[in-house]
Parts: sequence; C-alpha cells; structure tokens
Amino acid sequence: MRRATKLDLKQRGLPENETGSERSSALRLINRQRVFLIAALGLGSFVACSGTSSDEPGNPAGAGGAQAGGTNQAGTHAGGVNGAGAAGIVTAGASPTEGGAGGVAEAGAPGVPEGGASDAGAGGVSEAGASGAGDSGTGGVGGTGGVGGMGGVGGTGGVGGTGGVGGTGGVGGAGTDQQPWRPLNVTAPPQQYTHDLSIEGVHYDKDVAGLDTRSVKMMGKLIVDLYTNQGYYSPTLGKRGFHVFGAYTGPCTQINTWSLGRDYDGDCRLNTLDGKPHGNQSATSLEDSVVGQLTAGLKLLQQKYPAEDWGYFLNQDGTVRWSDVGFTGYSHGASSAIVFAHELRLYRAVAQSGPRDNTCGTGVATGDFDPAKLPYNTACPIAQIASWLDSPTATPIDRYFAFIGKTDAQYGDDMFSIERQHFVGTPVNISTGTAPYNGTHRFYAETGHVTFESFTDAYNIAFGVLPENAYPKF
Repeated sequence: MRRATKLDLKQRGLPENETGSERSSALRLINRQRVFLIAALGLGSFVACSGTSSDEPGNPAGAGGAQAGGTNQAGTHAGGVNGAGAAGIVTAGASPTEGGAGGVAEAGAPGVPEGGASDAGAGGVSEAGASGAGDSGTGGVGGTGGVGGMGGVGGTGGVGGTGGVGGTGGVGGAGTDQQPWRPLNVTAPPQQYTHDLSIEGVHYDKDVAGLDTRSVKMMGKLIVDLYTNQGYYSPTLGKRGFHVFGAYTGPCTQINTWSLGRDYDGDCRLNTLDGKPHGNQSATSLEDSVVGQLTAGLKLLQQKYPAEDWGYFLNQDGTVRWSDVGFTGYSHGASSAIVFAHELRLYRAVAQSGPRDNTCGTGVATGDFDPAKLPYNTACPIAQIASWLDSPTATPIDRYFAFIGKTDAQYGDDMFSIERQHFVGTPVNISTGTAPYNGTHRFYAETGHVTFESFTDAYNIAFGVLPENAYPKF
C-alpha cells in the first residue's frame, strides 16, 4: 500500500508547514482510512459474489449481492378462479453496484385458467409446480393452467422457488385454502365405478358416489351434487376426472315465505348443511346433514375401495378438506350450493336453475338479457330478499357460477340473486354465444327449469375441467 505524502496533505487541504508531530498524525490518519476503505471494498466483492442464483427449491435467489429480506417470500397459491394466482414478489439479492438495496422480481406469474388438477397449474392437488428459474432476480413461473378462464393457478415461483398448486387466492372470500397432506393415489383400473350407498347403512340410504378412471387425468377434486331427498351420480362430471358424491339435502318446505322473516331460507339451508341449529331451524341432525353424510361416506368409501382414494379429500384429523370440494345442485339444490359456499371455502359453487331465494323477478325472459330492461324490480322491498344473499362469503366470488333458463318462471328471481351477490361478468346466452363467453360466470340459455350438462363448453368452464378431460370419447 502506498504511503501518504506531502501531496496527499495538500490535496486534502492540510498545510505543509505543520509541526512534525502534527504532520505525522495526519499521515497516520490518512493511511488508516485507506486500510478501512480497501477492507470495505473487499467485503463488498465477497458479498456480491455470494448472491448467485440457485436451482435448489427454497434457496436464496437473485442476482449477485447480499440478500435483502427473505427469498421466495411470495407467489401465494392461487386456488382462485378466473385469473387468480396473483404474481408474487421475491426479495432478491442486492445489486453489487448498489451495495445493499434488495432488488424485487416478480415471481409466480398470474394464474392461468383452469383450476383443479393434481399437477402444477391445475388449481390444486398433489404435485408441485416447476422450479422458478432465471438470473439477476428474475421471477420464476409457478404452474400452468387449463381451459376457459376458471381455476386459478399459482404458487411460490421465483428464482430457486418451487411452483405451487391450488391454495389461497381468488377474489374476496375468507381464510385460506387447506392444502392436501398427501398426494392423490388412484390406482383403480380404467373404467367407471359407482357405489349405491343404500346397502351400507341407514344413514347412507340416499347417497350415490362414483368416478371414472378412464379420464386422462384425475382432477383431485370432489363434486358434491345436491338433490332434495335423493343423491345421484353424474357421469358427465365423472368422465371429466372428478370424484362425484350425490347427496340429498333435507327439505326446507317454506322457502320464500316472507311471513317467517328474511332469515328462514338461509337458516334452514345451513341446518341441512351441518346439522347444527341456525336461528330456529334444527330439524336436520348432524348424522343426516350434508357434512355428516359426506364425512362418513368418504371414510366408508376409502375403507371399502382404497384404490379409488376417496380418503384423499379428508384431512389427517378426519374432517373434510373443503377447498378441494365443489357443490353443485339443481333448483332447490342450486340455492343450497350457493348458501353452502357462503359458509365454507370451496373449490367451486355451481348453481343450475338457481340460485333464487327472493321474489323480485318479473318472470320468464322476454328476450335476451338487456341491462336497460332488467328482468327484476331494482327497488324490490328488502322483506322479499333472503338475508343470506347479503352475507359475507367464505368462498371467493370468482368461484361461483350460475346457469339459468330463459323460459324458467324463476328467471328474473335468479338473475336478481346473482346480481345481488356480484357474480363475475354480465349474463351471456350460451345457446347462441361461443366459449369463453367473455369470461362471464353468469350463463343463461334457451331452455327452462333444467340441468345444463348438455352445454358442454360452459359446463367445462364452470367446473374448471382440464383441457385433456374436456371432451371425453368414451
């Protein structure tokens, strides 16, 4: 290292005519400053070299430089529907030329439609997405999606991060999605399997369950199909890779009887869901409730048919993992499916000829939906609107879908209901339109009070069917 000279003293503004001791002190001070400067530069070089990216999942990432903040902090899972799966951020290593500020890189690109598979990008089950890759703090891509714009995908992406599947996300909703504690393991040979649970015991006497292992890929999602007094198996959903459980709901015989108050409709439906008292409604027991039927039914099915892996939808404590469960239903079951989604954080809630629970409509459609001529009374008295329509929803609203028939006498009521709850999009006629129907979740058709399985494209969108499962040939 070069020693300080008189020239250094002059350049720093120190007089050359100081006493010897004063000049010696100044020279020693300058030399010490140089030592500290060189040491600092050496440390900066070491830190800059230590910030290189890594391909190991979860390792600190980012272009060279000291790590500022935790790496792989973001890219939250995206079980949400229709473009859910928000891009996360990864606090990357500081730039070597900046000397300490953490660079920020986007990680886990926004979820690509469709949810619901067991691989990355399908909204949620067992396998992790691809590791994030890239240099200089660039974000990884978490998962790929499916068809039509529904089930969001996401994951923790980022440099060195791992892509996630399913998980939290969506628009609105409460809490976070529960994650599977083990992979899906369906090993049954390719064919359709159905099980009439009436032979298994008195409390299963109206339930039917099934799946179809000829599907290209099992979805890792369970659809509970709701009917009054009797459950049915849906081959349409089974062929698209879903486990299907046809459950019955106890009757609520006085729906829209406003003399009972606004709470009756929701209270009665919730009592059929969990068997607990809601308001003054307590006719359904836990054992006969939908939760009771499903919990006991899944355990029984897993015990008797382990190759079909019904137990995948149970948590380790034996409770149902609702974030991988969807509810659908027709008519009364349609409204119940939506009420249940207000209460539980679900994968999907799909209403067919519903939801209703109001008397604000003007009857059948008089033409295609026209926002200038709404099919309901916008000044409808609050006393004619069930209170649950205004309640918070545990399921993100972009996981809700509705199918409504133009010649259904409840057409106007149903249109009012989905508007009141702020379903995604504006109504689109799926009899004349083409997928993806402007991304709407409000479907109507040239039909009446029916189910809508024949509207294949819209059905695939609503349930988040994977592209490879969308048009089965068997």
